[in-house]
Amino acid sequence: MKNVLITGFMPFGDYAENVSELAATELKTIGDYNVHGLVFPVRIFPHRRVKHVINYSVNGKTRYYPQPVYNLNYGDMIIEKAKEINACAIISLGMASDVKGIKIEAQAINWVENQIYCLDSEQRKVVDETFILKKELRVNLDKCNLRKSSDIVSLIEKCHESGFDCNISLSVDAGTFCCNALMFRTLVAISKRKCEIPYLFIHLPCSKEAVKNIPNFDRAKDFMSLEKLEKVLEVVLNHLDTEELAIDVIRRMNPGKFIPTGEELAKLLKN
Repeated sequence: MKNVLITGFMPFGDYAENVSELAATELKTIGDYNVHGLVFPVRIFPHRRVKHVINYSVNGKTRYYPQPVYNLNYGDMIIEKAKEINACAIISLGMASDVKGIKIEAQAINWVENQIYCLDSEQRKVVDETFILKKELRVNLDKCNLRKSSDIVSLIEKCHESGFDCNISLSVDAGTFCCNALMFRTLVAISKRKCEIPYLFIHLPCSKEAVKNIPNFDRAKDFMSLEKLEKVLEVVLNHLDTEELAIDVIRRMNPGKFIPTGEELAKLLKN
């Protein structure tokens, strides 16, 4: 079985759980893939090394995690782990209350700003001082077989064929908080380390359990259960891990030109 690295975040604010964390810690396999997980605190600029173990309760279960080493770059940690396990793909997950279905993020920005969740020491700063203010970095969607809008439509159709419906969209706005910061640092690490592993960042809706302590949360919104997320991730991984056909490579390198397959050419000659 192939290995995949899934990253998530710990709960934050008034949310009782973070479904991205559950995916990274509770899913051991997804279809034909072994899952390895990393979970990060919801902070932008970790500044100290803490050696104790975090323990807290989620859904009545006590969870124990070694505290992440705070003065390491999370992007570097992700790439190091992915190479260690020989991952065929890296999928970072984040929870966003305003998301409908799942949102695949296409770019990250070198900026931090969030009036609700940022600490004063984090507000209105660049993620990485070696890059210019608000520098944008794009995900290599070619590596993920997501070159055009029809690929997103294909993902939605594959979900339907698998027995469930899920709205999937492509976004160029990952926000300016933890998700965007982790994504930016990971894209920097991918470039710096010349990493060829396909990478995606996906924003997810909240789970119903996450908002149980938020009475004014709009319950008419979409929710994401761990069970449904597992099915979605299997569809995404199968699509992402599909080998590109030689004819597709030739067509992509020659945009605007009609390049037939052998079967298409035979039909043309017959007619």
